[in-house]
Amino acid sequence: MSFSRKNFRKSLPYPKTHEARKKAYSFLEIAIVILVMGILIAGVTQGRKIIKDSEKVSAQILTETSPLVETSGLLFWIEPVLDRSLGDQLNNAQISNWKDINPQTYDHIILTQSTPSKQPLYIEKAINNLPALQFDGGNDYLEADIEQNPILTPSLTIIAVAQTNSNASAQLVSTKDGGSGFDFGKIGNDKLALKDHGGGSNYNFDHVFDRNPHIIILTYVSEGAQNRATLYVDGKLIGSQTQGSSRDKSVKLFLGDKQGNSHSWDGYIAEIAILNRHLKEEERKQIETYLAKKYAIVLVN
Repeated sequence: MSFSRKNFRKSLPYPKTHEARKKAYSFLEIAIVILVMGILIAGVTQGRKIIKDSEKVSAQILTETSPLVETSGLLFWIEPVLDRSLGDQLNNAQISNWKDINPQTYDHIILTQSTPSKQPLYIEKAINNLPALQFDGGNDYLEADIEQNPILTPSLTIIAVAQTNSNASAQLVSTKDGGSGFDFGKIGNDKLALKDHGGGSNYNFDHVFDRNPHIIILTYVSEGAQNRATLYVDGKLIGSQTQGSSRDKSVKLFLGDKQGNSHSWDGYIAEIAILNRHLKEEERKQIETYLAKKYAIVLVN
């Protein structure tokens, strides 16, 4: 049999009609589009993960090289990005433990909450795309026994990065030992305040705590017959007050609540550190610079 060009064309497995060929090409084109879209989506997803991981790694490096690492007198330090602090958490996970990362001690404090309805939530992108714990303003708080490392007042510095969603009275951190201890947080009209239960002293500062994240540093020191409390917010001196002298020792620590029974914080708490002395000006500025870089907060001074 002769093998002509005509017979060769007939032998090819092409669609026999023009419409059939169009359908075949359409299916092929659709398959190619789906493949390309899959590659693009995978690339975007991977790109987002890389960006997210790089943000966290940058924050981890800032934390590990923070001036707090070598600041003497550090009693307690919690923050949200190091694995040894909160670990690898899912967004909106309930948090039962927040571990102290103080590098100056082996006896680390662990803040706990065993009741699920009182556990704050882990928010993956809270402040500057970094995690923080969200307290509900109702029941949420964490607590720890600190009898082995009690907090003494008035030799004290409290450092915090936090954001509030409400103007209600609420405590960032408080301590307790019987009828003694202190509360530090907001009173009415969003003003920050320290209450020393041991001496019955109230230090109310003329500063309105708005709905943005802020760096808060409070120093509390004895000056002879008086105690002095001084407040800085985002690097700005808010005020300094003196009242009658008192001394106190606290063996219980609370985060996001007033001694575990009222005035719960409504909003984010990202980082808290407590020292057993007041900071020098240069030390304070270095710590503020570290926190400003980490959480993208603009310092006033």
